[in-house]
Amino acid sequence: MDSNTNEFAMLSMLSYSSLVAQGSRGPLSIDAIYVALGRRIARLRKDRGLTQAGLAGLLGLTRASIANIERGRQKFLVHTVLQLVSALRVSPNELLAGLGTPAGAPLDALLEDRPAAVREWIRSAVGPRSRGERKRDGGPAKAHP
Repeated sequence: MDSNTNEFAMLSMLSYSSLVAQGSRGPLSIDAIYVALGRRIARLRKDRGLTQAGLAGLLGLTRASIANIERGRQKFLVHTVLQLVSALRVSPNELLAGLGTPAGAPLDALLEDRPAAVREWIRSAVGPRSRGERKRDGGPAKAHP
């Protein structure tokens, strides 16, 4: 088993655990997870200058399948996730982390489906993270007068 496969297996277990443990909000639906994953795949594909047809060719799928995956309409198997990781040149963590993040999530989760240039511009415009985000991450929170 290669390192991507090991990372994927561990991340899958952690992602499932976090979805189940979301408390009163409950886990997101499977459909919502596929929609979020599809948006991320579309963003990564575009960031890498690939067309849907180009990505389809790398995966041995049709362009229509890629379009449906990007819209969250088509479910796919684990081996397709591993092929996506390779074709998009990302780690399994980059592809799957944060899926199932509820509303009110940190800025990075809210911006994940935006192009890289837009994400960076928004981060620079917004400035440092909010006090609550620093506190949740375990970093020091500034005291306000």
